[in-house]
Amino acid sequence: ASFRPRASRRTRHYSLTVPRPAWSRPARPARPAAHARRANRRAARPVAALRASTRGQEGLRGGAARTGSLPPRREEALQREEAVPEVELRRRTHAHAAAERPKAPQLVVVGVGEVNGGEALGDEARVGEDVEGPLAVLAERSLDLRGLLVDAARSRREATLLYEAADALNSALTTDEVCTIAERLIKRIAPVESFVITRFDEDAERHVVLRATGPDAVGLVDHEFSDDSSLAPLALRRRHILPYSGRLENSDTPVFGRDYMMPRAESILIFPLEIGHRPIGTCTVASGTAEAFDVATRDRLRAVITYVSAALSNALAYAQMVHRATTDGMTGLLNHRTFKERGAEAFERARRTDRPMSLIMCDIDHFKRINDTYGHAVGDDVIRSAAVTLRACLRRIDLGARYGGEEFAILLEETDHTQALATAERLRQAVAALEFTADQTQFRATISLGVATIQPGTDTLLAFIEAADAALYDAKRAGRNRVASAARIKAAA
Repeated sequence: ASFRPRASRRTRHYSLTVPRPAWSRPARPARPAAHARRANRRAARPVAALRASTRGQEGLRGGAARTGSLPPRREEALQREEAVPEVELRRRTHAHAAAERPKAPQLVVVGVGEVNGGEALGDEARVGEDVEGPLAVLAERSLDLRGLLVDAARSRREATLLYEAADALNSALTTDEVCTIAERLIKRIAPVESFVITRFDEDAERHVVLRATGPDAVGLVDHEFSDDSSLAPLALRRRHILPYSGRLENSDTPVFGRDYMMPRAESILIFPLEIGHRPIGTCTVASGTAEAFDVATRDRLRAVITYVSAALSNALAYAQMVHRATTDGMTGLLNHRTFKERGAEAFERARRTDRPMSLIMCDIDHFKRINDTYGHAVGDDVIRSAAVTLRACLRRIDLGARYGGEEFAILLEETDHTQALATAERLRQAVAALEFTADQTQFRATISLGVATIQPGTDTLLAFIEAADAALYDAKRAGRNRVASAARIKAAA
C-alpha cells in the first residue's frame, strides 16, 4: 500500500492505494500450449537420461571395438536398445520407475461382520495367515474396536429404553396406566409370558392384585391375599428378588397366597416394589421357557422396576388425593359436591338417550334425639353403619352420597320407578335391622325415604332432587320409617 498526496486549494488529501488480494483477482485464462510444453518436458526427462546412457554405452562400445574387449552379449543388447522406438522407451522408463518405488504393505481382513444396531452379523473376523508383525497387532485392535462398537450400541439401546421408561411412567397418573406402561416396557426387555403387579395395604396388611395377564395369571385380577408366607409377600418382606435361582423348586409352591400357584412357570422372578424403606407391592414376571432370565436381563429388569416403583407410588398418592377430595371422610360415600357433578353428567346422559333414571333421598329418623340421648360419638356410629348398609345394597353403576348431616342421596341409572321403590324398601328394612349399643342400652335406628323418577317435565338435576326431597318430607309427615313416591304425590295433587 502507498500514500499519494492529492492537491487541493485548502487542504491536502491523501488517497490510500491497497493492492487487491489474490483471492479476489479474476482468474487468468488457461494457456493450454504452455501446459502442454511443460508436460512434454517432464515426459522427455527419462527418455533423455536413457539416451545419454545409450550414448555412453556407444562410446564405450567404440572404445571397446578399437581395443577388441567388448563382450558379444553386450554388443547384442546395445543393438536391441537402438532398435526400440522413442514411445516404447518412454513406456519402459515409467514402468521401471514405478517398479523401483517401495510398495505399501496391505492388510487383508476376511469375514469381518457388520454391526447393525449393536448386533454382529456374519462370522467372527479372521485375519490372513500372511499378516505378521505390526499388521497382526493392527488386526487385533480392529477386532477389539468391533467389540467396543457392539457394547456401545447395546449400552445406547439400554439407555434409550430407560429414558423411554422414565418419560412414559412420569406421565402416568392412575395405577391402571402405570401397569399398562410397565407391562409393555418389561416385555420389550425379556421374554415375559405372565405379568402380575400387586399393591400392599400396610394398614390392612393385605395384598391386592392390580394387573394380571398371561397363562399363569388367569383369575388373579382383584384377588386379595394376606401377608402370609407365600412367595410374593416373602419377597416384599425380605426386599429381595425371589426365587434366587429364577425358577420354582416345586410346582405347588404358593405364590399369591396359600391357594394360588403357578405350575406352568419354568422361569419366574418376583421383584419387590418399594420407595425408600416403604413397601408398595410386587411385580412378577414368568415364562414357560427355562433359564429365560439371565444376569444381564435381571439387571435391565431391575432398572426398569425402579421407575415402576416410583410411578406406582405417585399413582397411589394421586388416587388417595382424589379419593379424599371426592368422598366423605366418615362414610366413604361421595361428598355433596362430587355427587352434584357426577349426578349432572348422569342426568344429561339419561335425558339424551331417553333412558330411565331414579333418585332416592333418605334421612335417619329422630337423629337429634339419638345425639342428645347417647352422645355424638354414638350418632357418628349410626351414620357410618347406615352408610355401610346403603353401600352394600347398591350396584357399581349407582351413585351413593352423603348429602348433608344424616341425609343420603342415591342415584340409580337404568332404573324405573317400580324398581326404585323396591330398592328403597330393601334399604329401609336393612337399616331397621341394625342394632346399636350405648351405655349398656340397645336401640335401633330407622330411615325415611323419598323416590322420584325422571318425568317429561323434569329439565334439571335440581328439579329432580327437589321432587325426591318433597317425597322424603311426605314420608316423614306420614310417620317416618317408610317410603314415599313423588309420582303418587303428583297424582294426588
